[in-house]
Amino acid sequence: MRLKAQRRLTNKDLADQLGVSEAYMSQVTRGMRDVKLSTLDKMQREWNVTIEDLFKISESDLARIAAWRARQKKKKIPDELR
Repeated sequence: MRLKAQRRLTNKDLADQLGVSEAYMSQVTRGMRDVKLSTLDKMQREWNVTIEDLFKISESDLARIAAWRARQKKKKIPDELR
């Protein structure tokens, strides 16, 4: 959520702008839930950006994604095998 960070928005701010719950936005930004197309549409209209802008991936995004994947792998390994 590079654009969210650039705009210095919290999940609550974003949820209020888009008319969704803060819990939903939290789950989306943490990769626990897929974002609805209707939410993406609202987001691009609210921020006056293209859908493509919402999906652009930067170098810092790649580092954040790699760190998230590493945490997910760690969670899947049973404690007795660590």
